[in-house]
Amino acid sequence: GGPTRSHGGLPMVSVVYWALVGQTEAAGFEDGDNVRWFPEDELPELAFDHRQIIDYALLRLRSKIEYSDVATRLLGPTFTLRQLHGVYEAIGGEPLDLANFRRKMLASGDLEDTGEKMREGRQRPATVYRYIPKRPVENGTPHESDGDDIVELSRQGEREDALDALQRRVDSGAFAPIEDDEDEATALERGLLQIAGDELGGKLRAGRSRNDQIAALIRMWLRRHSRVIAKMLLGLAATLTEQAEKAGRTVMPGRTHMQHAQPVLLAHQLMAHVWPLLRDVERLADWDKRIDASPYGSGALAGNTLGLEPVAVARELGFSKVTANSIDGTASRDLVAEFAFIAAMAGVDISRLSEEIIIWNTQEFAFVRLDDAYSTGSSIMPQKKNPDIAELARGKSGRLIGDLAGLLTTLKGLPTAYARDLQEDKEAVFDQVDTLEVLLPAFTGMVGTMVFNKERLEAEAPTGFALATDIAEWLVKNGVPFRHAHELSGACVKIAEDRGQELWDLADDDFIEVFKEFLPADKAPGVREVLSTEGSVSARNGKGGTSPLRVREQIVSAKTAIEQLRAFANSVSDGPAYKTPESLLK
Repeated sequence: GGPTRSHGGLPMVSVVYWALVGQTEAAGFEDGDNVRWFPEDELPELAFDHRQIIDYALLRLRSKIEYSDVATRLLGPTFTLRQLHGVYEAIGGEPLDLANFRRKMLASGDLEDTGEKMREGRQRPATVYRYIPKRPVENGTPHESDGDDIVELSRQGEREDALDALQRRVDSGAFAPIEDDEDEATALERGLLQIAGDELGGKLRAGRSRNDQIAALIRMWLRRHSRVIAKMLLGLAATLTEQAEKAGRTVMPGRTHMQHAQPVLLAHQLMAHVWPLLRDVERLADWDKRIDASPYGSGALAGNTLGLEPVAVARELGFSKVTANSIDGTASRDLVAEFAFIAAMAGVDISRLSEEIIIWNTQEFAFVRLDDAYSTGSSIMPQKKNPDIAELARGKSGRLIGDLAGLLTTLKGLPTAYARDLQEDKEAVFDQVDTLEVLLPAFTGMVGTMVFNKERLEAEAPTGFALATDIAEWLVKNGVPFRHAHELSGACVKIAEDRGQELWDLADDDFIEVFKEFLPADKAPGVREVLSTEGSVSARNGKGGTSPLRVREQIVSAKTAIEQLRAFANSVSDGPAYKTPESLLK
């Protein structure tokens, strides 16, 4: 068809191209005229529209793009050589049959065998390859895979060597900022110029802004450390679960308002702290889905004009997509604040357990004994054994909450676009990550080595009239309306309290007298069947209850959840571009 509009100064027609495996076809249509539609499940193997064709034409005018580069844009990260050959022919490569094309591409060193196979029609399964991308670095300087019109492909090895050398100097401390550096970005550029020279080092800055760089880097850094923290939280949850298994059928006093309420299994109490920790990890995994978008290519706020490829850079940095709006990509920090909330919530969950351990460790309670390795003495009182790790954990939670509150306060008054205030987001989350990554291993060690005084727990479990609810529920089971059952149970408590006794100390005649308006005399003494801690916990057999059967169920469920969440904790968020300091020393 004839030209219908202009794109980048070139005439553009409304065209749909598709390339089939082993051959190519092309067809052009006027807008809205005889358009050929394909059902989604019947779309040709390679299909791309006029906008993509023109984009690639422009890129080829600017630089020497290899056909394997184009393939990654059309086919995705993996493909067979037959598919790649289809792209080669579709965009006008020199005539080469499949066999010669195969030899040329395998000799180029640009492809990597994935170890996978793909069946193509009736052909035998074909090897699946991936293109080895050019490397963008994480240190805030260039999009290495982009801008081949700015930095020649022939100098790619030279520039990568220079960047690696700079990284090694930074890691070793040989390179450091000086007073004249404006910030870390200008310091790194100075270091690169010292190694690569002005011609090569000076070009890599084109099209990049500190705004999109730092927005991408904080996302990468948080995603990496979210997995470290998730692994530590799962370790703490697993340690608590092990303690719950060791507790067996040990019964302890359950409390509300810090008063004796009802007997519960010690395992049930410990598992009550496991589930919040697992939810913290679930929050991190869910948050990761939202932060998994690269702002690189957004520039200062409006995007770029130099042909940079945000999608390719995102893939190489480990992101699955690119932010949809360049202003939002550079200026929004809601995802940083969301991480700060998750970190603060994890701190609160740890603090709640810390408070219980601190109380249980007192002489008045004497429910638990902490290992000497996780306790400290007094500088003046030789008998003291202080639960310092638990107290520090309780205190650190306030710090984590403060980091979140400070960050939200910074964000709430900012106009929409980048402002220097946003550098304060680093202070908050850096402190949170440092705090949790130091605290969690110590706290987990304390939990794993503490020893419970089971005899003391069992003795205290039924005291404080903790079985009063069991009396009320026994009456309900025997036909007494709960309103009256509640009052009758309270009357039993009053008698025992006046006498300085516990409920099981009451005589049969006492129960007969209290229940006489609702139960016959021969039935009233039957209430004794629930006046034991074992009977009390075993009776609470509903889903989520404290009976041994239900607690065993939740231990099994928790173990399964922990293993499932390890998939996130053990995953790698960085893409192929990321190089660890250790890898640079090899």
